[in-house]
Amino acid sequence: MKKFKSLIISTAIAGLLNTVPSVAMAQNQSGATELEQAFKNPADQAKPWVYWFWMNGNLSKEGITADLEAMSRVGIGGALIMEVNFRTPAGKYAYLSDEWRELFKFAMSEAKRLKLKIIKNNDAGWTGSGGPWVTPDKSMQQLTFSEMVVEGGGKFDLSLPMPPHNLNHYQDIAVFAVPAKPALPTKLLEITTSGITYPGASLIDNKFAKAVTANDIKTKKHWILFDYKQPVEIQAMTIVPKIQSRGEVFGELLVSNDNKNFTKVKDFYIAHKSEREALTFAPVTARYFRINLRGQGLDPQPKKPKFNFWKVEDFPEVHLHISEILFHNTPRLDSWDEKALFVYSNAKAPEFGQTNKAPEFINITQHLTQDGRLQVSLPKGYWNILRIGHTSSGQKNNPPPKAGEGLEISKLNPQKLKFHFDNLIGKLVKDVGPLAGDTLMGTHIDSWEVKFDNWDDTLPAEFKQRTGYDMIPFLPATVGHIVKSEEITERFLWDLRRVMADVVADNYYGKMRTLAAEHGMQLSSEAYLYGPLDSLQAAGRTDIPMNEFWTTDDGYEKPGYSARQAASAAHTYGKKIVAAEAFTAVPFSASWSNHPYTLKGLGDRMFARGTNRLVFHRWAMQPWTDRWPGITFGPYGFNYERTLTWFEQSKAWLTYLSRSQALLQSGQFQADYAVFVGESAPYDIASFHDKVKVKGYNYDYLNQEIIRQLQFKDGQLVLPTGMQYKLLVLKNSSVMTEKTIKKLAELVKQGAVILGEKPQGSPTLVNYPQSDVNVQNIANKLWANYQQGQAGSNTYGKGKVFWHTDISQVIQQLNLTPDVAFNQAGQNIEWLHRQTKDADVYFLSLFKAQAKGVEATFRISGRQPEFWDAYTGDIVKPAKWRANDNGTTTVFFDLEPSGSIFVVFPKHNHKIAHAQGGEKPPVVSVQPQTGIKTIIKGTDHKTSVTAQIFKSGSYQINLAEGQQQTPVSTTINAKVPAPININTPWQLSFPNQFAYKQQLPQTQTVKTLKSWPEFNDNKVKYFSGTGVYTTTFTIDSFSKEQKHLLDLGNVQVIAEVIVNGVELATLWKPPYRVDVSEVLKPGKNQLEVRVTNLWINRMIGDAAYPDLFERTPMGGSKGFPDWLLNGEPVPETGRTTFSTYHPYQINDPLQPSGLIGPVKLIPYIEQTLLSSKTHNTNNR
Repeated sequence: MKKFKSLIISTAIAGLLNTVPSVAMAQNQSGATELEQAFKNPADQAKPWVYWFWMNGNLSKEGITADLEAMSRVGIGGALIMEVNFRTPAGKYAYLSDEWRELFKFAMSEAKRLKLKIIKNNDAGWTGSGGPWVTPDKSMQQLTFSEMVVEGGGKFDLSLPMPPHNLNHYQDIAVFAVPAKPALPTKLLEITTSGITYPGASLIDNKFAKAVTANDIKTKKHWILFDYKQPVEIQAMTIVPKIQSRGEVFGELLVSNDNKNFTKVKDFYIAHKSEREALTFAPVTARYFRINLRGQGLDPQPKKPKFNFWKVEDFPEVHLHISEILFHNTPRLDSWDEKALFVYSNAKAPEFGQTNKAPEFINITQHLTQDGRLQVSLPKGYWNILRIGHTSSGQKNNPPPKAGEGLEISKLNPQKLKFHFDNLIGKLVKDVGPLAGDTLMGTHIDSWEVKFDNWDDTLPAEFKQRTGYDMIPFLPATVGHIVKSEEITERFLWDLRRVMADVVADNYYGKMRTLAAEHGMQLSSEAYLYGPLDSLQAAGRTDIPMNEFWTTDDGYEKPGYSARQAASAAHTYGKKIVAAEAFTAVPFSASWSNHPYTLKGLGDRMFARGTNRLVFHRWAMQPWTDRWPGITFGPYGFNYERTLTWFEQSKAWLTYLSRSQALLQSGQFQADYAVFVGESAPYDIASFHDKVKVKGYNYDYLNQEIIRQLQFKDGQLVLPTGMQYKLLVLKNSSVMTEKTIKKLAELVKQGAVILGEKPQGSPTLVNYPQSDVNVQNIANKLWANYQQGQAGSNTYGKGKVFWHTDISQVIQQLNLTPDVAFNQAGQNIEWLHRQTKDADVYFLSLFKAQAKGVEATFRISGRQPEFWDAYTGDIVKPAKWRANDNGTTTVFFDLEPSGSIFVVFPKHNHKIAHAQGGEKPPVVSVQPQTGIKTIIKGTDHKTSVTAQIFKSGSYQINLAEGQQQTPVSTTINAKVPAPININTPWQLSFPNQFAYKQQLPQTQTVKTLKSWPEFNDNKVKYFSGTGVYTTTFTIDSFSKEQKHLLDLGNVQVIAEVIVNGVELATLWKPPYRVDVSEVLKPGKNQLEVRVTNLWINRMIGDAAYPDLFERTPMGGSKGFPDWLLNGEPVPETGRTTFSTYHPYQINDPLQPSGLIGPVKLIPYIEQTLLSSKTHNTNNR
């Protein structure tokens, strides 16, 4: 039998969850909990931030002040400063010049005045950590090598070929003599290419400087042909690209003996900006070796282009510049370029059983002179003299202003990183004095987009400290050679990748955080993407882990898993804030086409995935105060600057975000299970992200470092941060180190439950081969009776191990009720659960489509649910909910398109607020309906039940109370007037919001509401900004029980409502509706609606006039005109807008704009159903 604690509405018609702003719904804050206070009055920490891009020296004090004051005015909490040179001509302030530093200091003082916080990126541009102070020896280092085959049997005095190197920087590490075959005959080798730029001989000259260029391989086929003039045997190939433009390259290697009939040997793929591609294959003998190339651009294309400026031909062609192509006639390790961290790959675990012994190498380093000569005696036979050294990767920070451009600092050496820190952040810290650690609260590392460094002079010592063995004898493996055996080589390279991830985490992210902390500052970072990373570990070394998501016309987010990854790092390493680079946009989803409602669904989705601070991408610093929309970040980002048409109106949206983030930053995330990502590095969570989700349950990702901190207490796996999990799921667990499997055995023995594949051995060379035996022995106990491919389980101690079983099935066996379960109507809702000392907080969000008739069942019992609406700020108790016998609570509601709601279960008995004298009793509970809406209103700490009725009819209301379910019933007959259309003429005026050079539209008398592009007057048709609608309407007298909503109908895109001189609300999402009951009066009423549209229409209209700039095909500016550089007035060309990016053309479609309606008053009757004098419902 179900125990009802709800109002059951027998004739109600389901409607949408109430989001009607009302000036009458304010609650008494006396006695409010900390959580309620945080929600009602969000702290500065809960406010959104912005990426504040300083665009290539285009700065001014006036612009800094105007930008920061605007941020403060609308509710931005802080700004992340990055100075970039990105499709913007240079301004007069060189990066880090004395004048620039004065402006930076001024910006900090202004931010202090306005109570804003600032984080400064740790370099110029947005990627990595570099600058002009970084010399080649301090830069990111890559291994490089040269080979020379000689015939032994005597003493040699050789001048060894210099390995390819960059920037005239090279240092030797070691020289080995490797047993070899006779060298390939290159004297007669002839190389021909299609689309040749440099002679083909440059492909085998051991130099990076020259390259064969394959142009426009996106649309054309290109080839490179090697003719050895005689058959030769080849079993491996290495391609070294010099530069690769935006795109991916697909290729194939073919062989022939007659240059006519070719046989394919292998396909290959060169990723965007890849460093090299290493191929291995069965030995093949041929005279001709042909490489075919074709390309594919990376830029995504919309399904239906919105505007004419989107053209495929506008995007860069794909070019491939190849420095070297090396053919090998001796064995090489497959994909050694990935395994030795020359290029990014989701590295695989070592394969066992490949024990064929390789020839022994001889370390002859001691025989190498400083000038590169080798004086040594070698046994008979052929020997490949392998010279290994390191050079600068040549990677620079990107895209910096010229004065800030320089090499990327080593990510492996903490002393070199300190040198970099001192040359930038350290100087700025001194400049701002006491503001460092206060206003200047931190520094930042963005996503890894700086290739790889796989060497530093400190690496051998780091490696030995972390593994216990010397890496130098295994160095040939880093350039593709097989050392001792394939298995041993694989194990060494696994250790190398693991050590590199640990070193980068400690010496780069960890060291940067330490350096910042010395000045009272924090580190934020997007610690992921294409680097040698354990991304969870790297994020855990920061104070503010970040993710990113992108927006397009179909809500695409990139990368989709990064929010969960950053959130998991925060939960498991004990970080409060999970920030996100938010709404980064490509041209067809940017270009001033967004507004709060178009962004809401995607932002809410990322909230539900763990993000709790949005950092808008982006705000381009505006050096002028009289030009709109001004400087942009090229075509990217969603154009959130003070020059935006709807900028001032965005305060209402930011209030919504701040309320949401206040709750999402409170308490602790609640999860039911954890997913172990394995011990290999780098790993790619995207490869299994969608496979570990279970509806109704939430989870975290754990890495090697965190899993070893788990304890088993009170039936759960517990971390020092307080996180608890009932189940541990193992991914990538086919191999496991001794330390980790011993930890798992300990946990399971105590009672833990795990699910995963049985480890077959250890991946490391540490303690090999005994490590394999030890891992297998423990695995045999944990996974007793394990059979490959068959589901099973085993009890070990007090715990249990499952394998080859769905996560959902294991959860069922644990008898774990879903944390949240939805009926069919709510299947697309995403959710998140946090717990505070005051309450359990659930955030529910719906992306785009609406959900009617949702039944959400929560794993909470004995508590009254509440709806906390971040849009209105209301905290209300739903009148319709149910306490279930199985310890769960079901709540009923609807969600609008892109709707969201917080469902909160306070832990205390929350009394109804006392009504203040002369005020309307505060609403503490709402169940909205289209036909009827029931509310509970507080009166003298007792409760009466009141109905808000929107449709005439007869209604029976039943209240079931307590264990006895004694029904209390009442029937009411209601007569509700029909909606009142406001058809009076409107006056439409256009205030001079942006100091238009051309004449503004004159005031219009509008009898029938319509979109601005439908007006005949071009000044209205192409208008962008705020239009003000005013009208007077008359309403007959009405009873005090009759209330009214004002419904504006179709609004494009934001409306501010003023009735009888009272500003009621800013409406930025449908339904555009506000309660006007408190200000409406019988007789004449004055209505003013201020509607703001987007910049698009004015920019389309301006395309008919001469441009102020010389444009690129994509609408960017090739340079600033002389009149701008000389400080002269804007020429009178007929254009209104001034922007460094203008993608629109005169024939592009105009966007619906203005108040389109219909506008109407919706009456409703408010009537008491159950009086507190006759029925006390406090015990419900």
